[in-house]
Amino acid sequence: MLSNFLYVSFFILSGALPTWAEGDKKNQQLDPETNVFSLQSGNSKAPFVIRAFTAFTCPHCRIFHTEDMIELKKIFAQGKWQIVFEPVPIDAQSLRALMALHTYFSESLEDRVNLLFIKQEDWVPTEDIEKFNANLARVLEIKVEQVESASTNKDLGEKMLSRWFYWEEKYQLDGTPIFILEHPKTGATYKIDGYAPPKEIIAELQKFENLILQGKTPHFQKREQNTVAELSHPETGLLSKIQNFFNPSAKGETFHG
Repeated sequence: MLSNFLYVSFFILSGALPTWAEGDKKNQQLDPETNVFSLQSGNSKAPFVIRAFTAFTCPHCRIFHTEDMIELKKIFAQGKWQIVFEPVPIDAQSLRALMALHTYFSESLEDRVNLLFIKQEDWVPTEDIEKFNANLARVLEIKVEQVESASTNKDLGEKMLSRWFYWEEKYQLDGTPIFILEHPKTGATYKIDGYAPPKEIIAELQKFENLILQGKTPHFQKREQNTVAELSHPETGLLSKIQNFFNPSAKGETFHG
């Protein structure tokens, strides 16, 4: 079941509805596990992984990326942990920004991701689609037409949303930021729910490491996997959720995590 928070932030009304979002759901082929966009930092062969779910429009996520990561990078430099950022298209603004990044900056993602967080107040707070596109283009130093063009990429948009909904279903991601600690060798997982300062995150990482060293295998209680019938349900299935993401009747102010 898609968390209610996804529906309160679709501020971009009819003007924001991409043409691809109006297509026939029966013709949409999705792969929820496709890694469309993620950003890794630290040792790629590290025994431990922290998966950080953050959104470009979330103030706490901005603090994490622009301030907390300065201290946390010292931990990741030790080689035991790799951090994988999973940008969350929690609202139409985040999705459009994510699509523009993936389209034009695949070779310089980290710098542009940080830039969007640093200048969050320069492009997020507007309900006018034309102003939003202009603000985002100015921050990313691209043309407005490029922002508009990126948002019409049907395949990219579907994959980004399906990937997010996949993680949302699996880990009960009811907001941002959320951190999932993983030990791939044993399959152990642990969830840090919501924002936490660096000292608390470091303490949780050490606690998780110690549990593994003691031979314990903690597991976050995952939701049961959806059946094909549930995913294709015309009202509540994955495809329906993707269509509803751009529902022009879902009015409301921008959600912040």
